[in-house]
Amino acid sequence: MDSNVSAAQSEGSAQAVKPSALTTRVMTLYAMANIGLFAVDAIFDNYIGMLYIDHKYITVPILLGIACLIGRTVDAVANPVIGYLSDCSYGPRGKRIPFIRRGAFPMIIFFILLFFPISKSNSFNFVYTTICASGMLFFFTYVCAPYNSLIPALGGTNEERVKLGTFYTVAGIFGIVIAFVAAGQIVDGLISYFKASGRPGDSHYAYSAMALITGAFSLFVIYVTALTVKEKPCPIENRVTLSFRESFVPSLKNPLFILYAVSISSFWIGFKTLQTSVNFICKYVFGKSEAYGSIVGFGGMIAVMLIATPFVFFLQKKFGKKALFAGALLLISIISFAQGFIGVVPKSYGLYFYIGMIFLFGIPFSAMQVLFSAIISDIIDSDEKETGVRREAMYFGMEGFVSKLARGGGWVVVTALFQIFGTPSPANHTAMIVAGPVCGVFAFAGFLAFTRYPIKY
Repeated sequence: MDSNVSAAQSEGSAQAVKPSALTTRVMTLYAMANIGLFAVDAIFDNYIGMLYIDHKYITVPILLGIACLIGRTVDAVANPVIGYLSDCSYGPRGKRIPFIRRGAFPMIIFFILLFFPISKSNSFNFVYTTICASGMLFFFTYVCAPYNSLIPALGGTNEERVKLGTFYTVAGIFGIVIAFVAAGQIVDGLISYFKASGRPGDSHYAYSAMALITGAFSLFVIYVTALTVKEKPCPIENRVTLSFRESFVPSLKNPLFILYAVSISSFWIGFKTLQTSVNFICKYVFGKSEAYGSIVGFGGMIAVMLIATPFVFFLQKKFGKKALFAGALLLISIISFAQGFIGVVPKSYGLYFYIGMIFLFGIPFSAMQVLFSAIISDIIDSDEKETGVRREAMYFGMEGFVSKLARGGGWVVVTALFQIFGTPSPANHTAMIVAGPVCGVFAFAGFLAFTRYPIKY
C-alpha cells in the first residue's frame, strides 16, 4: 500500500456514484453484517453496567464510566485513521472488505473476554475492563468504518442510498433483537437457574454464557457479508494522492459536517445516559428481573421500529431528510423528559407508563437509523463538489469519531449520576429517574443544531 495514496477517491468521481447492480440480493448480503455489529455494540452498552456495578465487580461507578470513556476514545480516534487506511487500500479484493475479514475475529474475542470478570478488585477490574473494551472497540471500528463506507459506493443515487439504509436499518433492528431480547432471555434464564440450584453467587456466569453465544452468532453473520459482497478494484487513474492531514482537515472545516456532528453527539451523550438506566429502573423501581427492561421495554421498541421503518422512505420523499431527522431528535427529547415523571405516576400504572415510553422511542429511532447514512453520503457528495476529491471512509470515520466520543461521554454522565446520587437500589431511584431529563436536554440541543442544516431534500 502506498502511504501517500489519498484518503479519498473510493471508486473515482464517476465510478463512486454509479453502483454496479444494487439488487435486493446485494442489499441483503451487505446488511447481514449489521446484525452482528449492532448486536455486539448494543450488548456492550446494555449489559456491562449491570454486570460490573450490580454484581459488585466495580463498586465505584465512575471507574466503569472512565473505563468505557477510554475505550470509546480509542474507538473514536481509530475511526478517521482506519477510514484513511481504508480509503488508501487498493487491493485486488477491494478497499473495504479486507478490513472486515481481518478485524471481525479479534473484535469478538475481546467482546467475550469483557464478560468474564476474574477479580473483585476495583483497580484490577478497572484496568481489565479498560483493556478489553479498548480492544473490542478498536476492532469494532476496524470492521465498521470500512463497512459503512460501502454505502455511498453501492448506492449512487439518493433513492438507492435510502433503500440501502432501510436494509441496513432492518438488519440492525434484528441485531438489537438479539442484543436486548435474545441476550436478555439468556441472562434471565441462567440467573433463574443458578438461584434455583442454590448457586446465586454464580449468576454472573449468565453474562459470560450470553457473550459466548451472541459473539459466535455475530461472527458468523459478519463473515457472510465479508465473503459474499464483492468490490470492484479502484482503477489506477482514479486514485488521488493526499496525506492524512489533507484528507482529515477538510471534514473539520465542512459546515455541513459540523452541524451534523454537533447534533449526533448531543443525541448520543443523552441517550447513552438514559439507556443505561432502563434495566436498573425496571429492577429497582418496579421489582422486575435483571433483563426485563431489555426484553420487554427495548423489545417493544424494536417492534415499533420495525413497523415505522417502511414509512421512513415515503416520509423522507414527502418532507425531506432534514425535517425528518430534526423531528426525530425533537421527539426523543420530549419522550425522554417523561422519565422524570415516574415518581408522580400512580404506582399501579407506573410500569405501563414507563414501558410505553420506551416503546415510543422506536418511532424516531427508525428515522435516525435510516437517514444517517444518507445524510453522510450527501455531505460526501457536497465535499467532492467543493474539493474535487471523494473521501467516503474519512467522513464515516469522522462521524464515528464524534459519535463514539459522545457515547463514552454518556457513560461518564450516567456513572457520575450514580456517584452523586448513589448506586441504584430498591431504596434509591434518584439517579435513574434524573437520567431521562438529562437525555431530553441533550437531544433538544441536537435538534436546535440540526435546524440549521441547509440540505432539505
